[in-house]
Amino acid sequence: MATDLIGDNQMKVVLDADLASAQLIIPVSFITDPMAKQACHACLREYGVELTESVVGAVDQLLTQSGDDKGFCRAVVAQAQLPVHGTDGRIQWLIGQPKAEDVEDANTPDGSDQSHNYYEDSVYLTVTKDQVVAHIDDPVLGVDGRDVTGKTIPAKSGRPCEMTFDDTLFKDAKGNLIAQKEGVLVRSAESVCIRQLIEVKEYVDFSTGNIDFTGDVLVHEGVRDCFIIKADGNVEVKGLIEAATIESGGDLRALGGMAGRERGTVHVGGSLHAKYLDNVYGDIERNLCVQREVINCELMTHGDIDSPSGSLIGGQHTVAGKITVETIGSPADVRTKLIIGSVPKLDPIVEQLEPFIQNLEEKRLKFATEQHAISQSGKNIPADLKERQTELMFELMNIDTPLQKAKDAIFRVQTMADQARTVHVTVSKMLFAGTVLVVQNVGFKVRTDLRGPVTILKENGDVVYRQNDKSKMLATLSDNVNV
Repeated sequence: MATDLIGDNQMKVVLDADLASAQLIIPVSFITDPMAKQACHACLREYGVELTESVVGAVDQLLTQSGDDKGFCRAVVAQAQLPVHGTDGRIQWLIGQPKAEDVEDANTPDGSDQSHNYYEDSVYLTVTKDQVVAHIDDPVLGVDGRDVTGKTIPAKSGRPCEMTFDDTLFKDAKGNLIAQKEGVLVRSAESVCIRQLIEVKEYVDFSTGNIDFTGDVLVHEGVRDCFIIKADGNVEVKGLIEAATIESGGDLRALGGMAGRERGTVHVGGSLHAKYLDNVYGDIERNLCVQREVINCELMTHGDIDSPSGSLIGGQHTVAGKITVETIGSPADVRTKLIIGSVPKLDPIVEQLEPFIQNLEEKRLKFATEQHAISQSGKNIPADLKERQTELMFELMNIDTPLQKAKDAIFRVQTMADQARTVHVTVSKMLFAGTVLVVQNVGFKVRTDLRGPVTILKENGDVVYRQNDKSKMLATLSDNVNV
């Protein structure tokens, strides 16, 4: 905008459309007028320009100019104070997470870094209790501005961070986001929480890396060769487990079976439920339940094998509890070995204590024999022998205490083991020839096929099989047969 205030002298005020600045234009001839300053101020007031100290100073400066080639002096005498807009609150993650897109979309790495273990590139971010996982910045308020007329130019204030979280996380007064329990951090653009379950929609492979988690793991597809799942809780895999390693603090449910190819291992803190197991090694703290067959596996089961429709074919099974299966062995005379009547948690303790006790007893006998020989020397025992006799008494005292403790311990363990010892095998369909049973280091071999139902148990201290309500002794393996 512009105005003519003094006739043709054309004093002008030019305002920006947004009132961000005001320019004053005056003729050079007007500068010497005694009322020039007052006229400039009046002109600016006419157009609503606020006469601040800086505006007055700018007018004074303008009146000292010499003018341009057109005979005018001009200057921006007023400028708006622009608003300072606020900033939005935001979350700053303090722990990283590998990106799935950074991993090759293939079953093998490209080999560019031979030293890197791609199996350990997990995309699941686990956190511990009291771990600071992020910092949430508060929004910053805006500072209003003023245009050249003195009117307020409103500033935009920042918006709070829109990240939501539940009681698994806590925000302290400093804005730190703190984990309230162990688990996997589940986050999106709008929310974050900690869960006790890792859910893998497809396979455990190079897209996920190995999994090491404090809670439960659910895999919808399968587990590829050489990958590892470790979980303090339960593990469920709906598809095939290949030659992988599975360690669970709770149950393992291998609903698609496991083809271990002599490299697959399991360590199960609870029970193992599987469609089938093929060439798998490991131990199971509770029960083994298999729908179909267990082929050439080497497993230690601290509970029962409870598979009424399942088969044990080949391999070796050490079982503390009962065995209930449909068949054992195969028509091809595949050697299937069952070690039963053992207590895997207690028998090794006995095996360790027995040589310890034997060693102490041998030492005690040696010292006692020497002491007895010295005592038979009569009343006039030489000084050196008296000193040796004192040493022997001290040695015997040091042996007697641990020896008695060891004997008490082995008695208690053996009593507990005998109470827990179970010899009970039930085969509903067929017990094939070639099956070997080992009961407390004594081997028995099934010489002919036995059609079920067949039960193997102990009667009056003898291992027998019961068929058609009749009990018969199992043939004992000769001493030169490897059991």
